[in-house]
Amino acid sequence: MLKKLLCLYFSLIFCAPLFAEESTGFYDDRKQGYYWYHDDVEKEEKEKLPKYDYQELWNMHPDQFQKYFDQVTKLAVQYPTEEHAVEYLKLKDMATRKSMAFSSVVSMVNQQHPEYAADISSPSTAPGQRAVTRAKMTEINNTILNEKDHFALVMFVRNGCDYCVEQDNIIQYFENLYSWDIRKVDIDENPALATKFNIQVTPTILIVHEDGEHLVVSYGVVSMADIQKRVYRSIRYLKGEISQEQWFMYDYEKDKGADPLQNVNWVPR
Repeated sequence: MLKKLLCLYFSLIFCAPLFAEESTGFYDDRKQGYYWYHDDVEKEEKEKLPKYDYQELWNMHPDQFQKYFDQVTKLAVQYPTEEHAVEYLKLKDMATRKSMAFSSVVSMVNQQHPEYAADISSPSTAPGQRAVTRAKMTEINNTILNEKDHFALVMFVRNGCDYCVEQDNIIQYFENLYSWDIRKVDIDENPALATKFNIQVTPTILIVHEDGEHLVVSYGVVSMADIQKRVYRSIRYLKGEISQEQWFMYDYEKDKGADPLQNVNWVPR
């Protein structure tokens, strides 16, 4: 028994330095972590972009230029060096110059081709706008007056409708101005007629052509100016002078090349 204890004792004495060296080595190297790898992490290399001269950038396709500009911008943000900043400013200046060149050419060509100039029929100057207003009102008034024998207005009302009272005052002014035939229909007294025209709101104004075709002009209370414009457009549409796409088009604008469908052979159904 004594011999066994002595053997164990001396074994521990001789083996202790081995355990201590191994343990000490682990803790001395503990900064490497617990994954036991010794390969150094390579530093991320900066992205290298191609270099273009001035002429190449000027003639570059817009999509390619935009892609390159985005790459340079991101690189300059990620690595804000003088070199990257210079490249970014060069591309920004190039984009500005290209935009100015494009705007200059378009402005010059637009000046030579009045058929594409929107400011002819929609001028931005105050005198031009006053002229447009006069032209519109003259066309509206003449159209409504000339068609008084071929169209009529029907206003659907009901008893106790305050909105109908206010709209009636406006529609009477329209009647006195243009001498149109205007009829009022109480939907409670004429439910079948209200059902025929699907009247659900009062007041509702319909324009009716002598051949029976009709359009809704308005629901609720609408101003005199709106009624004039809506009746004018409805007249032209029911007569086949304009399509749905030309709803806002005035006849005087056709002489100024403002009709978007003037040279189009396709006719909407």
